[in-house]
Amino acid sequence: MTSGGGNQIGCDNIQKGLLDLIISYDVPLQGNAINQQIVQTLLSPAKAGESKTSYYTPLTLLTKDNIGPRTCWSLDQLK
Repeated sequence: MTSGGGNQIGCDNIQKGLLDLIISYDVPLQGNAINQQIVQTLLSPAKAGESKTSYYTPLTLLTKDNIGPRTCWSLDQLK
């Protein structure tokens, strides 16, 4: 068992039998959330420290039974 961002390498290791389970967090979704927060912060008239924000992203349990082409990503797909 390990955790990771859903990278293709992790899914490949599950298929090879090197791992049984990956607790995956959605890295592309987290990147989008961070970018949106940066834009919102830069456009906001609020002073530093006046606003507190938290983002929660879902965790997905990846196993041999549920991995597929839409489950894992590669850096080339995100470029």
